[in-house]
Formats: sequence, C-alpha cells, structure tokens
Amino acid sequence: MVELLNIALEHNLTKLKTFIIKQNLFFDKDIDTCLIIKENDNIVACACKKDNIFKMIAVDESYQSNNYVATLLSELINISYSQGYSHFFIYTKMMYQNIFVSFGFKLIVYYQEIGFFEKGSIDINSYYLDYYNDNTNKGCIVMNANPFTKGHYFLIKEALKKVDFLYVFVVEEDKSFFNFKTRFKLIKEATKHLNNILVIPSGPYIISQATFPTYFLKNLNDASEYYANIDGLTFKKIMNLLNINYRFVGNEPLDNLTNYYNSCLKNILHDQLIIIERLSNEEDIISASKVRMLLTNKEFNKIKNYVLSCNYQDIIEYGEKYDNK
Repeated sequence: MVELLNIALEHNLTKLKTFIIKQNLFFDKDIDTCLIIKENDNIVACACKKDNIFKMIAVDESYQSNNYVATLLSELINISYSQGYSHFFIYTKMMYQNIFVSFGFKLIVYYQEIGFFEKGSIDINSYYLDYYNDNTNKGCIVMNANPFTKGHYFLIKEALKKVDFLYVFVVEEDKSFFNFKTRFKLIKEATKHLNNILVIPSGPYIISQATFPTYFLKNLNDASEYYANIDGLTFKKIMNLLNINYRFVGNEPLDNLTNYYNSCLKNILHDQLIIIERLSNEEDIISASKVRMLLTNKEFNKIKNYVLSCNYQDIIEYGEKYDNK
C-alpha cells in the first residue's frame, strides 16, 4: 500500500506538488524521502522528510477515515531510525495533532493551521537549561555572522548598554560560506574581553533547517511566512524558558528576507524586540555579504574596514582555503 516515490523524476515531483497544493499546504522540494499511498493511480496521501525533519504530511479529504497518516508516519519513523536519527521534528496540520501525540510527539508551537512538533530523548524544555543565568535583566542576539564584522560587534556593544547579561546564539547550521566552527571561533575571539556575555551554539530550535530552512536559501516565498513565524514563536518560548527580557536585531535595509523576519519578530515579541541602527563606514553599511564579496575579489586590504583586527587574518586564511578547494 505504501510506496516510495522516486523524487529524482521531475514528473513525480510535479504530481506531488499538485497534491500538496490541493491540500492547502506549501510545497517544499527540499526532501530526501517521500512516501505515498495511491488510489486509481492518484496520490491520496503522502509523508515526506529531509534528514530528521518530517513535512508535507497530508491525506485527501475523501480518505481521512482510513488512518493513512498513522500508517505513513510509522513507516517514516522506521526509515529515519534505520538512518541513525533519534530526534525528529514535524511540520503538519494541527488537525492531525492527536495522531502525532499518540506516536510520542510534543507540540512546540503552531502558526495558523500548521503545527511544529518534536519527538526524542531531548526537547526544547530541557535543551537550553544548562545555559540558564540568574540575572534579572537579560538580552540576547541571534547571529549567523558569515563572517563576524564590526557591525556584529557594534550590535553586541549596543545591547550590553541596555542589559546586564547577554546571550549570543550563533546559528549552528552549516549552510553558510563560513562554517559554524569558524564563525563561532571568530565571535569568541572578538568578545573574549567583554563581561557578562555568553556565546553559545543556537541548537536545532533557532534559525535551523528544522525551524527556518528558507532562511538559508535567502528566498522570500510563500513558505517563508510560516517558517519565519514558527521560528519566531519557537524563539519566544526559549526566551521564556531562560527568562530573557529582550532580543536585539540590526535594522535590515539590504536583505528582504531578514527584513521580513524582523517584522514577524516584532509582531511576536512586541516591546521585547529592540532594533538597533546598522553601523556604517565611510563607504557603505557594514555587512557580512560585503566582506564575502571582497574575499571573492581578493580585495583583502579593503576587508580591514569591515572586520575587527583580531579576526582579520583568520577571515583571510579561511577565504583563501575555500578558494583553493
């Protein structure tokens, strides 16, 4: 009954997309596995995944009573276990909540009709507890820092003027030009002299492939509304768990997706979101994308205008290594 759809064939993806849209879900082609159930050669139910993230789980309205969601979910979990995964995330319609709960999934947050669930030995309520700080006036920044610039440093310094303790969550997904290990090292080196600051990995709940996959594509599309709000609502939960008072972001005149994300955060966090004016130099706004462009063009001397001196050599060396791959 359950079939593995060959997603390497374009016509199969087209059929899947047609079915998904008919179910009032957004189509996400970033998948590695798709299970389907067909009737009369038509897809009537499907469940897909990318690594340990389950998505596009849907059943045609005429077949809602056939328990197809449970059948597909059971098979998808078995495949994922066989691939070595033990922690799972699901995006799906809230109408299926009871089925997922029966499989041990817990609701993290929901936006409109879409829920974000997880199942595993760890969960969002326990993941960040080791980082808890007793200070009563706490702030946080989430940064990809691809790479870390004077602009990022300025944002940190401005935030520290307003709070007594600052978390800096470094986006852990390795989907950027600079890998996570390098980005984390640059930030730690640049902030080691600052007091009351904790630089930590973001984990799977903050701008990750689970919460906000379209962020890494820099593509503002229909799915981005759901992902941006799911990520923002998830982060609000983390703020509540750690008793964080404020989140600081830089204003975003260059990147449409980040600007849209900031507006979603404002709707979710209200006065808890503080927007800081971006730092500029004599030439333009300081941005990581500008540094990457200068690296590509091998205009190394100009990079000194955008990054801290303690990071300069590491950034140049990383760029040269990347170029020689």
